[in-house]
Amino acid sequence: MNKNNGIFNKLKKAIGNTTVIDEAKMTVKKRSITKITITFFIVFFIGSMLSNFLLGLPTTVYLMSNDAFKEAFNSATIDQAGLNALITDTLSKLPTWFNSFELFATIGALIVCIGYCTKFERRRLFTLGFVRKGAVKEALYGWLAGFVMSSVVYGIMLLSGQMSFGGFNYNVSYFTLIAFFFGCIVQGFSEEVLFRGYYMVSGATTGNVITAVFTSSVLFSVLHVANEGITALAIVNILLFGLFNALYFIRRGSIWSVAMFHAIWNFSQGNIFGCNVSGINFGSSLFTSIDNGGNNLFSGGAFGPEGGLAVTIVLVIGLTVLYFMKNKDVYPEIDFSKEFYSAF
Repeated sequence: MNKNNGIFNKLKKAIGNTTVIDEAKMTVKKRSITKITITFFIVFFIGSMLSNFLLGLPTTVYLMSNDAFKEAFNSATIDQAGLNALITDTLSKLPTWFNSFELFATIGALIVCIGYCTKFERRRLFTLGFVRKGAVKEALYGWLAGFVMSSVVYGIMLLSGQMSFGGFNYNVSYFTLIAFFFGCIVQGFSEEVLFRGYYMVSGATTGNVITAVFTSSVLFSVLHVANEGITALAIVNILLFGLFNALYFIRRGSIWSVAMFHAIWNFSQGNIFGCNVSGINFGSSLFTSIDNGGNNLFSGGAFGPEGGLAVTIVLVIGLTVLYFMKNKDVYPEIDFSKEFYSAF
């Protein structure tokens, strides 16, 4: 028991604390991690509903602008099963760039999350990691870290012989790449604000930062279990990715770094190297990659690199580096006490 307490205290000391969490404690009503988790799922569900609605708008416009679909839809003889088959067939022929709308639609979850935190928990945007000072520099740090780490992952897959470099993709659509680039940024911010800025910070206000870090990472991995090609190793890697992002957020004290890291990590895998991202094929990439088949221990198979040992190795190294780093001193730009009391 004493040994476990020693490990716990060592981890707690190593992780440390941030002004983002300290300030959140001044506004968020102290609750158990169970209540915080239940509230998170409610916010997540409402946000997902809004995201689905936003995604449905361009999808509906596309369907109704398709001549074949309109003709069949207006037919008096088509039944529900036929209509569903028609919708599925029409959507399967969507242009590749259209798939980026699924990424952009996650802004719905971001809007709901920020709205809940600011209106109901009375939290400042600062406590979600939106630190104004040095925002551009932090975003660039995240961009660089995401690209370097994903490149190292790709290099390990090539060295393992399970993946081969197919060269430049001469059929690439630069419009599609741009659409996915900005879509990945929106998705990166949406997921990081939800899981790190909101849930982890709210959980840390209970006084147990370690529990908040692990719980947010477990939830993040659980929400990927329905993805195509999921394996036990993929779940472990998604958990490690969540732990890395949680600790990265605490170390930098800024959402700009971790959100951009998340965005470029996905974009590099899917739209630069041409790999699947968490079981999803982005459809257009700057370079092509050839899966050599056989044992997918390093390449991850259908799930993509996040299902392989290459990602495991890189994330473990990354976590080790973060463990020995110190937290950056980040302070609010204004006197929070005045803002806090003026809200009542």
